[in-house]
Order: sequence, then structure tokens, then C-alpha cells
Amino acid sequence: MATYAGQGGALHFNTAVGQSSGTNVTEVTNWSISSEANAIETSAMGDTFRSFTPGLKTWEGTADIVWTDSADSGSVDTIFAIGDTGTIFCYPLASDTDMKLSGDVLITGIEYTQDLEDVMRASVSFQGTGTLTVDNNLA
Repeated sequence: MATYAGQGGALHFNTAVGQSSGTNVTEVTNWSISSEANAIETSAMGDTFRSFTPGLKTWEGTADIVWTDSADSGSVDTIFAIGDTGTIFCYPLASDTDMKLSGDVLITGIEYTQDLEDVMRASVSFQGTGTLTVDNNLA
């Protein structure tokens, strides 16, 4: 079983939806994606246990990035803007672009943080719009 160290990952974004590749986002320190399905209750009077059926699925994520000069083609300010739509690609291993989590997203927020003892950072939040594709194409 293979494992993947965090420093090997990458994040790409394309400002057009439904794409198969994107621009590398530079200075990414982490990315995270979570998905869930709504549980619709189907319990009725007389039941002794609650019962549920699956409802709609959703997914969302964040990426934390070291803020760099906007002249950098892969910087936060060059690639992301609140309200933008596009396709995001999260790679556990940057050198293996067949293995990825990807899907169309809406950029819902960008938070900038500056700390006395750290470099300036940006956290980008996104909401999935449609299917989250998890490709684990091990060759």
C-alpha cells in the first residue's frame, strides 16, 4: 500500500468549468476536501428506530497558500477571485496527474492572514458544483 507525503502534493485551478487541466497554484501549504450526503429521515409513527434514506450529496474544500506578489502567474491574486467558477484539481502526488480529486467549484471566500512571526497567507474556500471525481489511477 502506497502512502503520500504532503510535500509531494499540488493544486491546480482552471477558470473555465468542465476542464481536464489547470494552472499550478504556487506556494500551497495544504488543501482539504470534504464530502457528505444528506440523511433524509423516513421514520413514521409506530417505528422503534429512526430510519433514513440518502439525499443530495455535496462537497467543499479549502486551500492554504503563502501569499506572494501578484506578478507571479501562480499566485492567489492572479488565479482566484470571489465568485469565480472553474475546475479545481487536488493532487496527492504532483508528478502523478492521473491520481487526483477534481470537480467544478465556486470560489466562496478568500481570507488573508498576517502574523507577527509568520509569512502572509491566504486561505481560499470553494464549494463544489456537481460531482467530485476521485481518480486513483494506479499504474
